[in-house]
Amino acid sequence: MIRPLIRAGVLLSFSVASIGLISPHPVAAASGPTIIAAHHEPPEDVRGNATFGTVLSVSLPAGNWLVSASAMLVGTDYVNTFIECQLVVYGGTIYKGRTWTTPGGLYSVQPMLLLWGAHYPSPGKATLKCYSTAAATGDVLIRDAHLVAVKVGTLTTNASTSVSGGPRGYSVQNTAGRLTSGNGSSYDDIQNLSLPAGRWLVQATGWYVNTDPNSDAQLKCRIFSGGADGQAATWALHLEPVALGLQAIVVLPSPGTVRLQCSSAISMLTTQSAINALKIGTLRYGQIGDPPTTTGSGTPVVDAVYTETPGYVPSGDHLTHIAGHAFAAGNWITTASETLLNSAQATEACQLAFGPGRSLQRAKVGYTNSTVEASWFYLTLGEKLASKQTANVNCDESGPKQAVLWWHFGIIGLKAGSLTDREE
Repeated sequence: MIRPLIRAGVLLSFSVASIGLISPHPVAAASGPTIIAAHHEPPEDVRGNATFGTVLSVSLPAGNWLVSASAMLVGTDYVNTFIECQLVVYGGTIYKGRTWTTPGGLYSVQPMLLLWGAHYPSPGKATLKCYSTAAATGDVLIRDAHLVAVKVGTLTTNASTSVSGGPRGYSVQNTAGRLTSGNGSSYDDIQNLSLPAGRWLVQATGWYVNTDPNSDAQLKCRIFSGGADGQAATWALHLEPVALGLQAIVVLPSPGTVRLQCSSAISMLTTQSAINALKIGTLRYGQIGDPPTTTGSGTPVVDAVYTETPGYVPSGDHLTHIAGHAFAAGNWITTASETLLNSAQATEACQLAFGPGRSLQRAKVGYTNSTVEASWFYLTLGEKLASKQTANVNCDESGPKQAVLWWHFGIIGLKAGSLTDREE
């Protein structure tokens, strides 16, 4: 295990509320898939010298599992270093991502989303591990780490299809190097996945390298199935790696293709990408502020809202409500995703919370470039709700008024039949 952080000063630098933690709690069974998760929210040192240290792991029984890992990486100094994280599943197969924290200065932040899945013929583990190339352990921190495994019936991976009833899941990745065109007015296909008709919860991720030695650029990606079903953006510095993850609800009236597509004014090298897809039984879905529509029946149950209407993050070091969504009683794995665009240097923070309960926070130090930059947030929270409660996203920013815009916003809840979420 990566050793715990003991430097209190770093905790104070985020200027956001303390995080409440929960103990391991198996949850009574209900309709829906089994979900086994682990989380660790306080900062910990990432092991240096390109030597992996374990961040989180979960023990999984035999079966088919879709697995995701999300975390925030924080630079503590100006050392030139990159970070690699790997999600390791049964048999030692991995999905890996790389990113870079130092260009934004002290305490600059980059999120990470890793996706993979596997058939477990016998009990085994899923593990998140990371390293930095810095000479000293502690030049990079990792915080708000979540590892989530969803049991599915039938699972298709790059290797094979394992059939065992429902629900249906896909987990595929592409490790071939791919160059985008460098045409900022169009999108290039990064990875495609053919899916049967139905309602799908789709996650996609990739890590990219800006190929221009002199220029920085905004990188935009989307999940596309005839329309832009999910979007996110980040800022890619010259010759440095950056990760970008996103999620979407995709409805296919007939068999179709879901595409991970990206666009940038500078050619980007895609080194690795992945798509996870879970077929939805009952979908409750709509735009924020409008009555949601319920379609389908059975499990899994997904409750989600979205908006493509942007808004300004309130300035000042005080978390202010951006948007929220009410969830019925039950066991939920909830994720919130959004893009922040900043036109001036600013420290930004966002929080996902159910009422006064446990919350998750992230922050990012904006760069000093005069063009519109971008950062993406991916927030995860597992919670047992005894009654109807609202998942709220609250944000702040330390820059001038109307310096930071939030955009591409969505909250997605996946209802579990049984949920175990262990704090490590």
